[in-house]
Amino acid sequence: MDKAVVTEQGELVATVRNLPDGRKEVRDSDGKVAKTLPKGKRYNKQDSELATLVPGAPERVEVIREVFARFADGETAGRIRDSLNGRGIPGPRGGTWSIGTLRSILQNDVYIGRLVYNRRTESKHFRQTAEGPEARPKNAEKLEMRPEADWIVQDDAFPALVDKAIFDKAQSRIARRKPTSGRGRARRSKNTYLLGGKLRCSHCGYGLYGQTVSNTRGYKTRRYSCGGHHNRGNAVCPGGYSVPLEWIEEAILDTVIGSFEILPQEEKELEEYIAAELGKAVRGKSDDKLRPMRKRRDELGKEIKNLAGSLAKLDPLVAESLGLLEKAKELATQKEQLEVEMEAASVDLGSQDVKALAKEILRRRKKLRDICDSGDREAIKDALGDYILTGAANKDRREVTVDIISPVFSSVVAGVGFTTIRLIRIRWKDVALWTAA
Repeated sequence: MDKAVVTEQGELVATVRNLPDGRKEVRDSDGKVAKTLPKGKRYNKQDSELATLVPGAPERVEVIREVFARFADGETAGRIRDSLNGRGIPGPRGGTWSIGTLRSILQNDVYIGRLVYNRRTESKHFRQTAEGPEARPKNAEKLEMRPEADWIVQDDAFPALVDKAIFDKAQSRIARRKPTSGRGRARRSKNTYLLGGKLRCSHCGYGLYGQTVSNTRGYKTRRYSCGGHHNRGNAVCPGGYSVPLEWIEEAILDTVIGSFEILPQEEKELEEYIAAELGKAVRGKSDDKLRPMRKRRDELGKEIKNLAGSLAKLDPLVAESLGLLEKAKELATQKEQLEVEMEAASVDLGSQDVKALAKEILRRRKKLRDICDSGDREAIKDALGDYILTGAANKDRREVTVDIISPVFSSVVAGVGFTTIRLIRIRWKDVALWTAA
């Protein structure tokens, strides 16, 4: 949307358009470019002038309408993002599209011409309620999110870009992904980290843990941070870092859901697809997988043996203070998990019942959809555990990579000749970290 500056009589004075590179283009009443403001510079209107919103560039309006239409028709945000980026369409701020960007657009009432006030307040003494102004408690947080009953809504405040029926359909899909009951909200606050135990730091090897932090204005962000830096400081992992929680969780959840959506919908076609995939696995993929796994198992064995020798020479309290006991436990856990995967990888895939697998995959697809619609994050976390093998955050490249098992092989046995979807170059440096609580 562009900002239109008008007189009190409604006559157009100028139109201000945000450009992808951060600059602002100012057009006169005839639509001609009068000047371009540098990045960070605001257009200063006169006190007697008013500002409203009007449709922006036609090509950008069409992109907004496309996003709403595709999401309302059931397409995942991840697929829409990949499509827009693949076509080279710049995001609202000139970079690539992200799940967070799409989510912000899809939940913005501006696109149906609705203006909403009083969603939040930073007023020191008073706040506006449905019954009128009331005093704020002395111990109230500086930033306070207001309940929907107190919002001030003005419909038809400016031209709508999206049909209201499509907008409402999109909101219904979004609402199904959120907990609506008190029980759901309690469960979400109890366990907010879907990827707990799944991500590690590629620099130090420690796991990433979930945390919630607030800035001085009361804004909160949930994120995954390096456990090595948190527990052992710069000696283990110099310069701690964090990954935006909602951004990476949404990307991985969309990828898992998408891996089901690309499978044939009909049972007979699905059986044929499974038979073909299993045939590929039988023809050598299992052995290819075992070779590096054996190498890694032997490496872990040597590390454990060397560490055991060091521990035998040290006082237990000294060893614990140096983190050696913790490291030994971690190595043993990795080796045990790897041996389980190796045992599973040696299973003969050719003996699988294709018809039974097809029914199981259809059951899992429906179950995953139902779980996501329920908003039960505990159940979502358990479900993701069947498909996420490993994940690593690289702070130097500022990206996260995750190995995801395809639905076919997760239904057979985890680790058996699986095909993976590698989320490469998913960067977090351009993502807005701070989000309203």
